[in-house]
Amino acid sequence: MEGVLGGVALTYLAHSDPSSTRVCDRKELQPGLLERVLLVSEASEDELVPLARRVWQSLGQRCGAGCTNRILYACASDDPNMPQVVSRYVRLSFSLGRTVTTSLAHADVLAIDTLARQVSSECEKTRQFARFSHLPSGGWFCSFSPRANTLPLCAQHFSRRMRGDRFCMLDPIHGVAVFHEAGERTARVARLDPGMARQMGERASDVDAEERKFQEMWATFYRSMELPGRDAASRGYDLRIQFMPKRLWDSLPELAKTPASPYAGWASKPQGTLGQQRIGSA
Repeated sequence: MEGVLGGVALTYLAHSDPSSTRVCDRKELQPGLLERVLLVSEASEDELVPLARRVWQSLGQRCGAGCTNRILYACASDDPNMPQVVSRYVRLSFSLGRTVTTSLAHADVLAIDTLARQVSSECEKTRQFARFSHLPSGGWFCSFSPRANTLPLCAQHFSRRMRGDRFCMLDPIHGVAVFHEAGERTARVARLDPGMARQMGERASDVDAEERKFQEMWATFYRSMELPGRDAASRGYDLRIQFMPKRLWDSLPELAKTPASPYAGWASKPQGTLGQQRIGSA
Protein backbone atom coordinates (compact mmCIF):
# COMPACT_ATOMS: atom_id res chain seq x y z
CA MET A 1 0.00 0.00 0.00
CA GLU A 2 2.86 2.40 0.77
CA GLY A 3 4.28 1.95 -2.71
CA VAL A 4 0.96 2.47 -4.47
CA LEU A 5 -0.11 5.54 -2.49
CA GLY A 6 3.40 6.94 -2.71
CA GLY A 7 3.30 6.52 -6.48
CA VAL A 8 -0.04 8.33 -6.58
CA ALA A 9 1.48 11.19 -4.55
CA LEU A 10 4.30 11.46 -7.08
CA THR A 11 1.79 11.88 -9.92
CA TYR A 12 0.24 14.78 -8.00
CA LEU A 13 3.63 16.39 -7.37
CA ALA A 14 4.50 16.05 -11.06
CA HIS A 15 1.16 17.66 -12.08
CA SER A 16 0.73 14.84 -14.58
CA ASP A 17 -2.42 14.41 -16.65
CA PRO A 18 -4.43 11.55 -15.07
CA SER A 19 -5.69 10.43 -18.50
CA SER A 20 -2.13 9.81 -19.71
CA THR A 21 -0.58 8.54 -16.46
CA ARG A 22 -0.57 5.04 -15.07
CA VAL A 23 0.85 3.45 -11.95
CA CYS A 24 2.03 -0.15 -12.14
CA ASP A 25 4.31 -2.68 -10.53
CA ARG A 26 7.79 -2.88 -11.94
CA LYS A 27 7.27 -6.53 -12.95
CA GLU A 28 4.28 -5.48 -15.08
CA LEU A 29 6.02 -2.51 -16.70
CA GLN A 30 5.88 -2.43 -20.51
CA PRO A 31 6.51 1.15 -21.65
CA GLY A 32 4.73 2.35 -24.76
CA LEU A 33 6.18 4.41 -27.57
CA LEU A 34 7.42 7.81 -26.32
CA GLU A 35 6.24 6.96 -22.81
CA ARG A 36 8.42 8.22 -19.97
CA VAL A 37 8.99 6.02 -16.93
CA LEU A 38 9.72 6.97 -13.33
CA LEU A 39 11.09 4.03 -11.35
CA VAL A 40 10.71 4.14 -7.58
CA SER A 41 13.44 2.03 -5.96
CA GLU A 42 13.57 0.55 -2.47
CA ALA A 43 16.31 3.05 -1.66
CA SER A 44 13.73 5.85 -1.80
CA GLU A 45 11.35 4.12 0.65
CA ASP A 46 12.16 6.55 3.46
CA GLU A 47 10.97 9.41 1.27
CA LEU A 48 8.03 7.52 -0.22
CA VAL A 49 6.38 6.44 3.03
CA PRO A 50 5.73 10.02 4.29
CA LEU A 51 4.09 10.82 0.95
CA ALA A 52 1.89 7.74 1.22
CA ARG A 53 0.96 8.63 4.82
CA ARG A 54 -0.02 12.14 3.71
CA VAL A 55 -2.32 10.75 0.99
CA TRP A 56 -3.81 8.24 3.45
CA GLN A 57 -4.56 10.86 6.10
CA SER A 58 -6.04 13.25 3.56
CA LEU A 59 -8.32 10.53 2.22
CA GLY A 60 -9.49 9.68 5.73
CA GLN A 61 -10.36 13.28 6.47
CA ARG A 62 -12.13 13.96 3.19
CA CYS A 63 -13.77 10.60 2.41
CA GLY A 64 -14.01 8.66 5.67
CA ALA A 65 -13.08 5.15 6.78
CA GLY A 66 -15.21 3.46 4.13
CA CYS A 67 -12.95 4.80 1.42
CA THR A 68 -9.65 4.03 3.15
CA ASN A 69 -10.77 0.50 4.08
CA ARG A 70 -11.47 -0.27 0.43
CA ILE A 71 -8.02 0.97 -0.51
CA LEU A 72 -6.42 -1.05 2.29
CA TYR A 73 -7.98 -4.30 1.10
CA ALA A 74 -7.54 -3.57 -2.60
CA CYS A 75 -3.81 -2.91 -2.16
CA ALA A 76 -3.40 -6.48 -0.86
CA SER A 77 -4.66 -7.90 -4.15
CA ASP A 78 -2.40 -9.78 -6.57
CA ASP A 79 -4.23 -8.38 -9.58
CA PRO A 80 -1.63 -6.81 -11.93
CA ASN A 81 -3.97 -3.87 -12.58
CA MET A 82 -4.33 -3.09 -8.88
CA PRO A 83 -1.97 -0.04 -8.75
CA GLN A 84 -3.82 1.70 -11.58
CA VAL A 85 -7.24 0.82 -10.13
CA VAL A 86 -6.25 2.31 -6.77
CA SER A 87 -4.72 5.37 -8.42
CA ARG A 88 -7.91 6.16 -10.33
CA TYR A 89 -10.02 5.56 -7.23
CA VAL A 90 -7.87 7.90 -5.12
CA ARG A 91 -8.27 10.73 -7.61
CA LEU A 92 -12.01 10.10 -7.82
CA SER A 93 -12.27 10.09 -4.01
CA PHE A 94 -10.63 13.49 -3.72
CA SER A 95 -13.08 14.75 -6.32
CA LEU A 96 -16.31 13.28 -4.90
CA GLY A 97 -15.54 13.27 -1.19
CA ARG A 98 -17.67 11.08 1.08
CA THR A 99 -20.15 10.28 -1.67
CA VAL A 100 -17.55 8.10 -3.41
CA THR A 101 -18.50 5.02 -1.38
CA THR A 102 -22.10 5.22 -2.62
CA SER A 103 -21.26 5.95 -6.27
CA LEU A 104 -21.51 2.29 -7.18
CA ALA A 105 -22.39 2.98 -10.81
CA HIS A 106 -18.96 4.52 -11.42
CA ALA A 107 -16.54 2.11 -13.12
CA ASP A 108 -13.62 3.03 -10.84
CA VAL A 109 -15.69 2.41 -7.70
CA LEU A 110 -16.92 -0.91 -9.06
CA ALA A 111 -13.36 -1.97 -9.90
CA ILE A 112 -11.95 -1.30 -6.43
CA ASP A 113 -15.01 -2.84 -4.76
CA THR A 114 -14.35 -6.01 -6.73
CA LEU A 115 -10.73 -6.15 -5.58
CA ALA A 116 -11.68 -5.39 -1.97
CA ARG A 117 -14.31 -8.16 -1.92
CA GLN A 118 -11.86 -10.68 -3.35
CA VAL A 119 -9.25 -9.84 -0.71
CA SER A 120 -11.87 -9.88 2.05
CA SER A 121 -12.92 -13.38 0.95
CA GLU A 122 -9.29 -14.50 0.95
CA CYS A 123 -8.86 -13.06 4.47
CA GLU A 124 -11.77 -15.23 5.62
CA LYS A 125 -10.11 -18.31 4.11
CA THR A 126 -6.88 -17.36 5.89
CA ARG A 127 -8.67 -17.19 9.24
CA GLN A 128 -10.47 -20.48 8.57
CA PHE A 129 -7.77 -22.68 7.06
CA ALA A 130 -4.47 -21.53 8.57
CA ARG A 131 -3.09 -24.55 10.46
CA PHE A 132 -0.51 -24.22 13.23
CA SER A 133 1.97 -26.94 14.15
CA HIS A 134 3.72 -27.23 17.51
CA LEU A 135 7.50 -26.97 17.27
CA PRO A 136 10.04 -28.78 19.45
CA SER A 137 11.14 -25.36 20.74
CA GLY A 138 7.67 -24.81 22.23
CA GLY A 139 6.26 -22.26 19.78
CA TRP A 140 3.78 -22.62 16.92
CA PHE A 141 4.41 -22.32 13.20
CA CYS A 142 2.08 -21.90 10.23
CA SER A 143 2.88 -21.76 6.52
CA PHE A 144 0.01 -20.49 4.39
CA SER A 145 -0.09 -19.43 0.72
CA PRO A 146 -3.12 -17.21 -0.01
CA ARG A 147 -3.99 -15.56 -3.31
CA ALA A 148 -3.56 -12.12 -1.76
CA ASN A 149 -1.26 -10.52 0.80
CA THR A 150 -3.64 -11.31 3.67
CA LEU A 151 -1.31 -12.02 6.60
CA PRO A 152 -0.85 -8.33 7.53
CA LEU A 153 -4.64 -7.94 7.49
CA CYS A 154 -5.26 -11.05 9.62
CA ALA A 155 -2.33 -10.75 12.04
CA GLN A 156 -4.39 -9.01 14.73
CA HIS A 157 -7.04 -11.76 14.57
CA PHE A 158 -4.48 -14.44 15.40
CA SER A 159 -2.87 -12.22 18.05
CA ARG A 160 -6.19 -12.03 19.89
CA ARG A 161 -6.94 -15.70 19.38
CA MET A 162 -3.50 -16.93 20.50
CA ARG A 163 -2.42 -14.16 22.84
CA GLY A 164 -0.79 -16.54 25.29
CA ASP A 165 1.29 -18.33 22.65
CA ARG A 166 4.45 -17.59 20.75
CA PHE A 167 3.88 -18.20 17.05
CA CYS A 168 5.13 -17.42 13.58
CA MET A 169 3.12 -17.31 10.35
CA LEU A 170 4.79 -17.45 6.93
CA ASP A 171 3.46 -16.53 3.50
CA PRO A 172 6.15 -17.83 1.11
CA ILE A 173 4.35 -16.49 -1.96
CA HIS A 174 4.35 -12.84 -0.89
CA GLY A 175 7.48 -13.03 1.30
CA VAL A 176 5.71 -11.93 4.49
CA ALA A 177 6.04 -13.27 8.04
CA VAL A 178 4.10 -12.53 11.23
CA PHE A 179 5.78 -12.89 14.63
CA HIS A 180 4.01 -12.91 17.98
CA GLU A 181 5.40 -13.27 21.48
CA ALA A 182 3.36 -14.78 24.30
CA GLY A 183 1.33 -12.16 26.13
CA GLU A 184 1.74 -9.42 23.52
CA ARG A 185 -1.34 -7.61 22.28
CA THR A 186 -0.09 -7.20 18.72
CA ALA A 187 2.11 -9.06 16.27
CA ARG A 188 5.01 -7.83 14.14
CA VAL A 189 4.89 -8.09 10.36
CA ALA A 190 8.13 -8.41 8.39
CA ARG A 191 9.03 -8.65 4.72
CA LEU A 192 11.40 -11.46 3.76
CA ASP A 193 13.73 -12.00 0.85
CA PRO A 194 13.23 -15.25 -1.14
CA GLY A 195 16.13 -17.00 0.58
CA MET A 196 14.86 -16.29 4.08
CA ALA A 197 11.30 -17.28 3.11
CA ARG A 198 12.60 -20.59 1.75
CA GLN A 199 14.57 -21.31 4.91
CA MET A 200 11.58 -20.58 7.11
CA GLY A 201 9.35 -22.75 4.89
CA GLU A 202 11.59 -25.73 5.56
CA ARG A 203 10.48 -25.59 9.21
CA ALA A 204 6.92 -26.56 8.24
CA SER A 205 7.79 -30.25 8.74
CA ASP A 206 9.87 -29.64 11.89
CA VAL A 207 7.24 -30.59 14.48
CA ASP A 208 7.53 -32.59 17.67
CA ALA A 209 6.37 -36.20 18.00
CA GLU A 210 3.25 -35.32 19.97
CA GLU A 211 2.15 -32.92 17.26
CA ARG A 212 2.56 -35.59 14.58
CA LYS A 213 0.41 -37.97 16.59
CA PHE A 214 -2.39 -35.43 16.93
CA GLN A 215 -2.20 -34.54 13.24
CA GLU A 216 -2.45 -38.21 12.35
CA MET A 217 -5.43 -38.75 14.65
CA TRP A 218 -7.20 -35.75 13.13
CA ALA A 219 -6.60 -37.08 9.60
CA THR A 220 -7.94 -40.50 10.62
CA PHE A 221 -11.05 -38.98 12.17
CA TYR A 222 -11.67 -36.85 9.08
CA ARG A 223 -11.38 -39.86 6.77
CA SER A 224 -13.67 -41.94 8.96
CA MET A 225 -16.45 -39.36 8.49
CA GLU A 226 -16.51 -39.79 4.70
CA LEU A 227 -19.44 -41.47 2.93
CA PRO A 228 -17.98 -44.35 0.88
CA GLY A 229 -19.20 -44.80 -2.67
CA ARG A 230 -20.10 -41.17 -3.30
CA ASP A 231 -18.95 -39.98 -6.71
CA ALA A 232 -19.13 -36.79 -8.75
CA ALA A 233 -22.74 -37.52 -9.74
CA SER A 234 -23.92 -37.65 -6.14
CA ARG A 235 -25.62 -34.75 -4.43
CA GLY A 236 -23.30 -32.62 -2.35
CA TYR A 237 -20.13 -34.14 -3.80
CA ASP A 238 -18.66 -30.75 -4.67
CA LEU A 239 -19.48 -29.04 -1.36
CA ARG A 240 -16.01 -29.71 0.04
CA ILE A 241 -14.36 -28.12 -2.99
CA GLN A 242 -16.78 -25.20 -2.75
CA PHE A 243 -16.05 -24.45 0.91
CA MET A 244 -12.47 -25.82 1.05
CA PRO A 245 -10.69 -24.84 -2.21
CA LYS A 246 -8.36 -27.54 -3.53
CA ARG A 247 -5.47 -25.05 -3.76
CA LEU A 248 -5.43 -25.01 0.08
CA TRP A 249 -5.54 -28.75 0.62
CA ASP A 250 -1.77 -29.14 0.89
CA SER A 251 -1.81 -26.90 3.97
CA LEU A 252 -4.52 -29.02 5.65
CA PRO A 253 -3.26 -32.18 7.39
CA GLU A 254 -6.59 -33.95 6.83
CA LEU A 255 -6.48 -33.49 3.04
CA ALA A 256 -2.83 -33.16 1.97
CA LYS A 257 -1.60 -35.91 -0.33
CA THR A 258 1.10 -34.34 -2.52
CA PRO A 259 4.76 -35.20 -1.77
CA ALA A 260 5.68 -31.52 -1.38
CA SER A 261 3.38 -31.11 1.60
CA PRO A 262 4.66 -31.77 5.16
CA TYR A 263 1.36 -33.56 5.78
CA ALA A 264 1.60 -35.77 2.68
CA GLY A 265 0.13 -39.23 3.17
CA TRP A 266 -1.58 -38.57 6.49
CA ALA A 267 -4.99 -38.22 4.86
CA SER A 268 -4.64 -41.52 3.00
CA LYS A 269 -3.52 -43.79 5.84
CA PRO A 270 -5.53 -46.94 6.66
CA GLN A 271 -8.65 -46.50 8.74
CA GLY A 272 -10.54 -48.62 11.23
CA THR A 273 -8.84 -50.96 13.69
CA LEU A 274 -5.55 -50.99 11.80
CA GLY A 275 -5.36 -47.20 11.81
CA GLN A 276 -6.23 -47.02 15.52
CA GLN A 277 -3.54 -49.55 16.44
CA ARG A 278 -0.94 -47.72 14.39
CA ILE A 279 -1.80 -44.38 16.01
CA GLY A 280 -1.65 -45.93 19.47
CA SER A 281 1.81 -47.30 18.80
CA ALA A 282 3.17 -44.13 17.20
